[in-house]
Amino acid sequence: MSAILKERKRTERKRTRLQTLARALTDANSILVHFGSGFHTDLTAITVRDLDQDECIVPGVPASKAERWVAIKAGCAHEAGHILFTDKSAWEEAVSRGPLFQNIVNILEDARVERATANAYPGTLLWFRFVNEYISKNRTDWDEGADAFLKGLCAYAVAGVVPDALGPEEKSLIEKCRPFVDRARVLGDTWGVLRQAEEIHKLAEATYPGVSVPPPPPMPGTSTPRPALEGPLDPRRVREPEPGKPPEKAPEGSEMEPEGKPGDSEQKEPSSDPKTKEPEADGLGPEPEGSDPGAGDSSPEPEESAPEPETGERSDGEKPGDPEQEEPSGEPGPEPEESAPEADGSGLEPEESAPKPEDGASGDSGGEPGEDGSDAPGGDRQGGHPRGDDFDPPEEPDLDPELEALLESAEEELARVESGVEREEKLREREAAPDFDFDRVAKELGRDIHHGVRLVTEVAHPDPSYQNLVRNQAGLIRRLVDEIRKTLEYQRSVPRRALKKGRLDPGALWKVRLPDLELFCRTEEPGDVPALAVCLLMDCSGSMERRRKIEHARSATCALHEMCNALKVAHCVVGFSAMPDKVALHRRAVDWARSDGAGIAGLKVNGANRDGYSIRVAARELAARPEPKKVLVVLSDGLPNDDYDSRYRGAAAFTDTARAVREAERAGVGVIGIYFGDECDLPRARAMYNHLVYVHQVDRLPVVLGRVFKKVITG
Repeated sequence: MSAILKERKRTERKRTRLQTLARALTDANSILVHFGSGFHTDLTAITVRDLDQDECIVPGVPASKAERWVAIKAGCAHEAGHILFTDKSAWEEAVSRGPLFQNIVNILEDARVERATANAYPGTLLWFRFVNEYISKNRTDWDEGADAFLKGLCAYAVAGVVPDALGPEEKSLIEKCRPFVDRARVLGDTWGVLRQAEEIHKLAEATYPGVSVPPPPPMPGTSTPRPALEGPLDPRRVREPEPGKPPEKAPEGSEMEPEGKPGDSEQKEPSSDPKTKEPEADGLGPEPEGSDPGAGDSSPEPEESAPEPETGERSDGEKPGDPEQEEPSGEPGPEPEESAPEADGSGLEPEESAPKPEDGASGDSGGEPGEDGSDAPGGDRQGGHPRGDDFDPPEEPDLDPELEALLESAEEELARVESGVEREEKLREREAAPDFDFDRVAKELGRDIHHGVRLVTEVAHPDPSYQNLVRNQAGLIRRLVDEIRKTLEYQRSVPRRALKKGRLDPGALWKVRLPDLELFCRTEEPGDVPALAVCLLMDCSGSMERRRKIEHARSATCALHEMCNALKVAHCVVGFSAMPDKVALHRRAVDWARSDGAGIAGLKVNGANRDGYSIRVAARELAARPEPKKVLVVLSDGLPNDDYDSRYRGAAAFTDTARAVREAERAGVGVIGIYFGDECDLPRARAMYNHLVYVHQVDRLPVVLGRVFKKVITG
C-alpha cells in the first residue's frame, strides 16, 4: 500500500471516529464530520481542522500525535456542545450588535458550552482542559490592544489563566471583567451570557473607543437549545482552598469577587479565596470533589500539604508566588508566615520538620545557599532515607497524572487506528495474492513414484445443506473459536510493564518510594487479523465412506472453516482424491478470497487417494502465501492408497506420505493430521504425522486441536 493511500485510509478512520463521537454527543445520527481549515458547525455537519497536516496545535510549537488527536477530539466535542446548548436567536442578537460584542459573546459562550458539555458527558472534561491549558501555555501571538484583550479574555474564560505576555492595560481590564466571565460560565442559557457580555462590552469600549475587530467564526446555534446541566465538573481548574480553611461560598445572586474562580455562584462550587491559589504551584490543582483523583487535600496538617509546591510551575504557566498572577490588585494577600514558606518550597517550621528528613525539603531552615541541593548533587548526601530533592526533577513537571493518562489513552486509540489500516493492507495483500501455478507444480512433482500423474483442479458445487451443518455444529464452532483464539493471543500478545496504569505489578512494588510510580502492567492485545494462512485438505477417497468417516470429516471441516472466518484467518478448503488414468483430483470448496463454505457440503466420496502428492501440492500453495505462519490441516483416515496405480499402495504409499509431511515442515509449513480411521491403524498414522489429532469423537476436537495448533504455530 502506498504511503499516500495509507494516509488517506488513516484519515478516513479518524474521521469516522469523530463522526461517531459527534453523533453520540448530539443524539443526531445524521450529522456529518469532515476535515477542513478550522473548527465550526452549521448544525448538519461539523468541520474540524486536521492538525496532523501542520503537526502542531499552536503555530510554531510541534505537538505529538497524541496531543494533536486529543485537540481534534476536543474541537469536535466543542462544536457538538454548540449544537446542544447555544441559542440561535441569542447569537443572532449578538451578531446584530457589532463584531466586538460578538467576539465577547463568542468567548463567554465557548466557556459556558464546554462546562455544560463536561457535565453532560464527563469524558470530555480532560479533552477541554488539556487543549485549553496547552494553548494558553504555548501561545505566543497575543498581539496588542483590543486583539490582545480578546485573546487574554478567552484564555481566562476557558483555562482560568491571565497570560503573562499581555500588557498591563489588558491585564487590568481582564481583572475587571473576571466576575462577569465567571458568572457567564455557569449560566443555563445563551441569553444570560449576553447580559454578562454587555457589562464586559462597556468596559472594553471605554478602554478601546471606536476599535474595529474582525468577527469570530460563525456559531449558528439551535432554535431548541438544551439548558446547561448543573454539576461540579469544570474544564477550568479550581484552586485549592488554604489548608485548614473550608471553601467559601458566594452569596446566591451576588457579584463574585474579582479573584473568584469558575462556578462559584449558581453551581455552588468552591469559592476562590486568594490564598487558595498558592498550593497549586506543582501544576496538580484539584478538581471539584469527585472529578480529579489527584486533587490536593484541604486537611489542616501542614506537614502533608506544604511540601507539594516543590515540583515547579503550574500547568497554566504561572509561577508560584507571582503576585501579579496569584493576587488581584487591591486585595489583601496571604499572611507572610503562610505564603513565604510556600514560595521557597519549605512550608514547615524547623522544629516540626527536623525529625522528618524523608519529607523532602521540610527539614531545611530555608534561605541559605546550597541548602536546597541546587549547588550540590543529591548523591553527596550520605546515609538515611532518600530525600525528595535527591531525585532529578521530572522532565515535564506541569503534566499531571490525569492528563498524562489521557495522552496514553490517545496513543492507544491511534494505535488501534493504525492497526485498522494495517489490517486493511493485510486483507488487500491477501486478496491480491498471485495466482498459483498448478501446472508448474504438477510438472515438478511428476517424477519417481508420481511419474505421469496429472493434477486436475475443479470447484466443488455448493450444497444448500451446508447451513444445516453449521447449525448442527454451532456449539462445536463456538468452542473451537474460543480455543484457537487463546492460541493466537498466546502467540501475538506481549506483556508490558513499568506503566502508570493497568493491573498492579507485584514485582514493581519496590518502586513505591520513587517519584515516578510505574507500578502497573498490561498485556498488549493481539491484532484481529492473524498473520496466519491455513489450508484444510480433506480426504474424499472411497475408504472415507465406511463408518460415516466422511460425515465426521465434513463436520470437522465445517467447524474449522467457520473458526477461520470468525478469527479472520486466511484459509482455503480442498477435497482430494485419485481417479483412473493417474489423475489427482483437487476440488476447491473454499478459496482464499471467499468466505462461503457451502462447497464443503458438496464434497463427496469418490475414487482413491494419493496423500503424499496432494500434501505436496497444498504445501507449495501455502508457501506462496504472504502470511508468515502457515498451517496445513489434513483430515483423513490415514490410509493412502491408489487403487488405479499399483505403485502407490502399502508401505510405499505410507512412506511417501510421511516424506511429504516432513518436506512441508522443513519448508516452514506446519502440518497437522486429523485422524478419522480405526484405532488399530493409529500407530501407522502417528508415524506419518508428527502432529496428529485422533478424532474418535468430534466434540473433543476443540480442546485437542487447540493444544496441537498452539504447538505447531509456536514452532
